[in-house]
Amino acid sequence: MGSSSGHALRRGVALACAIVACVLYASTRRSPFYGATLRSPRRRRLSLILSADPGDMIGGFSEAAVLLDVAHDLEAIDVAKEDLFCPTAHRGDVAGQPVLIVTTGIGATRAALCLDSLLRVYGPEAREVLFLGTAGGSPAVGGILDSDACGAANQGAAAKLVRLGDVCVSPFATDWDCQRCFWAAEPYAKPAPGALAEAPETARSRNACAKAPCSLHDRWDLFGDFGCSYFTEPSLADEVLAATRNLEHTPRAPPELRAFEAGYWAATGAARGAESWAAAYARAEKRDARAWGYDVCGEATSATYWNGAPYDELARGYVAELMRETAAAYPNGTSRAASSKRDVLAISAMEGAGWMAVLKLSETYLDFAHLPSANVRGVADYTHDPVVRYADDVWLEDATWVSQEGRANATKAGYAFAITTTSTAVLALLQSRGDGLHGDVGVGGRS
Repeated sequence: MGSSSGHALRRGVALACAIVACVLYASTRRSPFYGATLRSPRRRRLSLILSADPGDMIGGFSEAAVLLDVAHDLEAIDVAKEDLFCPTAHRGDVAGQPVLIVTTGIGATRAALCLDSLLRVYGPEAREVLFLGTAGGSPAVGGILDSDACGAANQGAAAKLVRLGDVCVSPFATDWDCQRCFWAAEPYAKPAPGALAEAPETARSRNACAKAPCSLHDRWDLFGDFGCSYFTEPSLADEVLAATRNLEHTPRAPPELRAFEAGYWAATGAARGAESWAAAYARAEKRDARAWGYDVCGEATSATYWNGAPYDELARGYVAELMRETAAAYPNGTSRAASSKRDVLAISAMEGAGWMAVLKLSETYLDFAHLPSANVRGVADYTHDPVVRYADDVWLEDATWVSQEGRANATKAGYAFAITTTSTAVLALLQSRGDGLHGDVGVGGRS
């Protein structure tokens, strides 16, 4: 009797110790079972607001600087103590809404690692994920050039010029690097005798109206499932867009940035007999920064710092491809199934496919609770220089239209302004929900 009781007691103690050990192991947040924590019934209310640059890039200030400046009850989080793979993290509230404002570091890998560690700690409290950042952008919706019709510039785009500071809000991103690029296969050759006699031999190889020699994007047999494109239901993107449309105080681009834009479009060549791009810009300049929806724009994530009209065309094709995929998955959203490279603008950035992969794969393989998410990107610069018509079907990019000093100053101003406009969009969302606990915390203004 005593022996049986002793065995039972020892088994009970062992079981209790095993349970305690499991709990303690899970509490380290390195446990493979942490997904269960995310499915806990605790209230999900904390907005995770991410941005990449902690202040290492242009200007020496963080992409989170504007929101940190307007936040209340701000508390710096000890990222080492919390085992966060993130440079900085602050908890507070904006417009009465609880937020976690985090910088992830630059690049898809850094963004993914940071968000994964955040979910391990703050997943039970999370309401949503918003990524705020700067980016390159197509100069116009549909692009200036079309490699299928190089005889003329795309005059239809004149009514859809992209302003520096414009914001793209979308629920998806595609990996621009998921492609096969083989330059030697492109049919460039020395011009025949008499052809382009006045041109350098390299003119055709520098033709800005040429298809980029890349293909096989998003092939599952090459890159695997969930390797290249990520999208989610668009509810949060729709909410941001609705809030932004109702924004009362839209920031105005600083004078030096508007002067840079005017010079860019003055240097861009038009087809014979068509309206100049400078005239088109004169109309566009009258409007302030605007938010483009995911029926028009989306991010092409890349670790390659690319620049050039053929690559912009390639990116627009990939974005359009993803829009069609998203429209099929979520037919009630605003993505258009018929989108093509002629209908969209591409956002060139470095993080979207990384952090979105964490959310998608966590839901798919670990049965994590769904977190609404949206990508909010501000256009800090254009994806290529002005293009100039050289011959009937040959366009060259003009890198000399602005001085190096002028370009550097515009880069800094564009970066700062894009941070302001994206922050304004996120702030508009939070204010639309808020109860005005802290009054007006608007940013920006007009000049």
